[in-house]
Amino acid sequence: GLRRHVPVLRGSGWLLLGAGSGEVTSRLYSFAVVGRFGTEALAALSAVQVVIRPAWMLSAAWISVGFPAMSGRWKAGDTAAVVRTMAQGVALTTGASLAWSAVVVLAWPWISGTLYGGRYTEAGWLAYLWGANVVLGSIAAVLNTGMLSIGEFRRLALLDMAGALVVIVATAVVLARFSYGAAVVATLLGQAT
Repeated sequence: GLRRHVPVLRGSGWLLLGAGSGEVTSRLYSFAVVGRFGTEALAALSAVQVVIRPAWMLSAAWISVGFPAMSGRWKAGDTAAVVRTMAQGVALTTGASLAWSAVVVLAWPWISGTLYGGRYTEAGWLAYLWGANVVLGSIAAVLNTGMLSIGEFRRLALLDMAGALVVIVATAVVLARFSYGAAVVATLLGQAT
């Protein structure tokens, strides 16, 4: 009966908990910023984030390739190949995220003028924060994928929960003292957990 499905259900529960915690880590800022500073502040954050987001596509593409590769190597007992694949993934996604973020930082005056009709020119400093976010996020994506590929659902969920708790506390603290851009720093702290 149901006994044979218990391991799958248990793993699914940890995955769901981890995914929910990950959403808190990556999305809490938007609600907190609107509540504290209003929609204009969120619009500035979003205007910059939208242009940085393509760097996430490489991480997503790497996950699609890296997960099955690492899972297969893990099942074959080749731990060294799993570690090599993770190291290659970190190098590739981090390098690409750094390069894309640098382009956005350098091109922000043109980007804000072209995409936003001159609005958000003053928000260019946020590209540094979002760039750091996407770089750290690319590292986390690879490491998380490695943990998933070897079946460490519980450990990953607990790490994700810890990150979410850090983001909740950090968001409350930084937004009480600093401008809306500090919400990205709170998100970075959660990702680093």
